[in-house]
Amino acid sequence: MAVWAGVVTVPATAGAAPAPPGVDDFYRAPDGFESTSPGTILRERPMRLASYSALPFNAQAWQLLYRTTDLAGGPMSAVTTVILPAGPPPPGGRPLLSYQMATDSIDPGCAPSVAMQPGSGVESFTTQGQMTFVGQALQRGWAVSVPDHEGPAPRVGTPREPGYVALDGIRAAEQFAPLGLSGCRPRSDYGAIRAAVSRPRGPRRCSPRTRRS
Repeated sequence: MAVWAGVVTVPATAGAAPAPPGVDDFYRAPDGFESTSPGTILRERPMRLASYSALPFNAQAWQLLYRTTDLAGGPMSAVTTVILPAGPPPPGGRPLLSYQMATDSIDPGCAPSVAMQPGSGVESFTTQGQMTFVGQALQRGWAVSVPDHEGPAPRVGTPREPGYVALDGIRAAEQFAPLGLSGCRPRSDYGAIRAAVSRPRGPRRCSPRTRRS
């Protein structure tokens, strides 16, 4: 047993590497998704978390496939990993942190939804290392959303689109009942490198919908 960023971990058992987008059918949007609103959850599944491919987190996690918007303004699907820490929420309700990891690669195996799983490859080492920050948020009792902000077809330096993915990932997380994120509550996001500079301005106050501008 070990402690990683304040989160109790246990050694992982060896297993197959997670399937990347393009191979895993979970990432494929269902027919008709184009008619849904941004942030609509299209598919969900539970998952296991691990740091550096071998240290699982003592937290519940799910992958959400949801509707978002691409650079041209058309419908697109994306995946976010949502995480619920063990224990009761902090006084005043559970905050939500949207964390956009630095990937520095268009390799599908470096997508956060792949890199955060047990058995992920060394090519995603940079992404895996950022689980430290996720662990710190979980230790504070925060829920966390980690979107694959580069989208289903990763590109370098794409403006706006990664921000749409991140903001619609917040919408999806707030709709996901197991997280218990109903009503007006503190929300924050943290982006690294391209994710930060690509993010459109979001809401400055609590409102029924997450706003883009």
